[in-house]
Amino acid sequence: MNMSMSNPVLELARGETLDEPKQAVSDMPSSAFAALSRSEIDQALETLVAMNAPDAAEALIKRATEGGASVTFPLAQAARLADQGKDDAALSLIRAWPLTEDARPPEHLKKVLALYRFGDGDGGRALLDRAAEKFPKTPHVIWTKAQRAHQDGDIDVAVEFYERAKKLNPAFGDEADLIVTAIRDERAKSMGLDLSLPRDVISPVVLLSILRGGYEKAERDALLSDLNRDDRLLELGTGAGIVAMSVARAFPDMPIMTVEANPGLVPIIRENFSRNGCTAELVEGVAGLKDGQATLNLSKRFPSSSTRQLDQKGTVEITVPSVDVNRLIAEFGPSVMTIDVEGTEVDILPSLNLAGVRRLVVEFHPQLCEAVEISNAVGSLLSQGYILDIGPADRNVFGFNRVDNIKHSRETDQQT
Repeated sequence: MNMSMSNPVLELARGETLDEPKQAVSDMPSSAFAALSRSEIDQALETLVAMNAPDAAEALIKRATEGGASVTFPLAQAARLADQGKDDAALSLIRAWPLTEDARPPEHLKKVLALYRFGDGDGGRALLDRAAEKFPKTPHVIWTKAQRAHQDGDIDVAVEFYERAKKLNPAFGDEADLIVTAIRDERAKSMGLDLSLPRDVISPVVLLSILRGGYEKAERDALLSDLNRDDRLLELGTGAGIVAMSVARAFPDMPIMTVEANPGLVPIIRENFSRNGCTAELVEGVAGLKDGQATLNLSKRFPSSSTRQLDQKGTVEITVPSVDVNRLIAEFGPSVMTIDVEGTEVDILPSLNLAGVRRLVVEFHPQLCEAVEISNAVGSLLSQGYILDIGPADRNVFGFNRVDNIKHSRETDQQT
């Protein structure tokens, strides 16, 4: 490239730092940007983010586009800023990236979803409305509009756009029909279960996961892959009751006890158990280390509730019963446990008396727990004679087997 080596963007692209990067970028003539390649601008943005100069990165995006240069959508840089706790700076980068008059639907959707992701729901909604008006026959735009209206609780608009997406692209037909029926009836059949799914409690994300059969799939697979008729299951974190009902469906006579902290889910769980003939015993309260009371951080919509602080808007603190899990273990005598308690697992696992439990399935929550806390919880299980079952591990869900249980299983297999 035939440009002066004093060009600030080129210096940044080479990884060099500047004393006043924002001023240096702002002082560049527009003509200097037009000669820059996209990769050079991308590399310069990376350097500015690494320098902790998000204002200069925002200025670079604005000046480069004004000068006619091509700028890659800065999602990766915004994500790094958000990971550093600089949410406002991340959002500013996304806002600074312009949509040209000839921008195609994918560019609109990228910016829409990023605005939602980094906290500007109003901006994302307004841009999506404009995209739906501009591209009324583009199926993915209309489908995204349906999903976001659903997420925002605008049910009538969601149903309208699901129906429109189905007409535009028959591939959306089956799923659109399932969603619309579930929204209107507040119930659905999925995974072999007849489910009550009230829309004021079950979020659209959870509803879609249930309808697609993916809800709690890792936990269900990890449990069902190693259950015997003689087992007794203790579940901490009932959710909508799908794991307990799935186990009961596979093993109708198995004793099951399940614990749920969120009082808003209890009527739904009981109704679902009744509809599906599940006789699991439901215990209401936070899974803890003593009986009493506990503070629960509750989101407006399932599934987020935790004894830990949730990084979400619209959460409230409520007081609920606390249930001594060691007492439940002593009274119920489980041989298998599954634990999905939104971060509380790291607080209770090191102190549980698991002598009679041959297998655990645990979902860890790194978004709510420090790495050292998760490491300590895993270490406590290893020190009690468990080993990690690599087979069913999926994302943050892991199985743990007692070594003597594995030896017994191998001996049984050999005898068989």
